[in-house]
Amino acid sequence: MLIRDGAVLVRSAQDVIDALERPPAAPDTAAENTVSAPSPERDTAETRALHQQILNRLGPSPVPEDQILRDLNIRPDDLLAEIATLEIQGALQRDAGGLLRRLK
Repeated sequence: MLIRDGAVLVRSAQDVIDALERPPAAPDTAAENTVSAPSPERDTAETRALHQQILNRLGPSPVPEDQILRDLNIRPDDLLAEIATLEIQGALQRDAGGLLRRLK
């Protein structure tokens, strides 16, 4: 794993000196620069339906966010935005450990 990340095998002091004289390798930033396509905009009716789907999966007992994500099969950033909206509206509560519970 370290070799893949650019670590150098050191067998002597000269290996350390040689490694310090070399400029560091540029990190592979291809994965960091990928941007996913934005989600299509939802109208009010679709947003209300999504809120209802989220709330239907919640009860007084905490439910993991991951489970709702799998059940609804939507993008994580879309789910988190709607969870934040529902939390502001007072419809749900976010608990420690990524757990959600319905309040209303």
